[in-house]
Amino acid sequence: MNICWIALFQGSVLTELRLNPTLPTQSYVFTGPLPHEFCPEYCEIIVPTELLEQSQQTQRLFNLVMACIAGLSLLVGGIGIMNIMLASVTERTRQIGIRRAIGATPGDILIFFLLESLLISLIGGLIGIGVGVGLSQVVTWFAGWKVIISPESILLSFGVSSLVGIFFGLYPAWRAAKMDPIQALRHE
Repeated sequence: MNICWIALFQGSVLTELRLNPTLPTQSYVFTGPLPHEFCPEYCEIIVPTELLEQSQQTQRLFNLVMACIAGLSLLVGGIGIMNIMLASVTERTRQIGIRRAIGATPGDILIFFLLESLLISLIGGLIGIGVGVGLSQVVTWFAGWKVIISPESILLSFGVSSLVGIFFGLYPAWRAAKMDPIQALRHE
């Protein structure tokens, strides 16, 4: 059953009239002009379908804002991983030279640093999922909203975390793999 609200603002007093049509199609009957004594010019008629459309538009905007925030967070996290890995490659230059001198191929070095980057991103993803689940429980407790966390969303989070780690770890791993072993052994 649709309900049509008619709110009458008379000075500081709000008078509300609720009309309950028996058929959903009848709710549109009440959207037309009403007699002046029943509904003056400052009367507002709100139909539930309009409220639903507004709610859906607000939800789409909220989802877009959250996606932008998530994207920026992933970018910042990825840049952080790349900086950590570049510092790690620089600090371990001599170790890279020793590994290359005893027979490690550039591919071995590349895989080693990619796995390290992946591990860092997975730890970050695990912490992020834990914080997200914890915050959703707090929202459930304080606001009374029902929050559902699906296993698919957790797997997607781990997958995205892995991809961020691999993508932003590629350049440092490539730099380590292309390092000249002789120059690396001379590094102090």
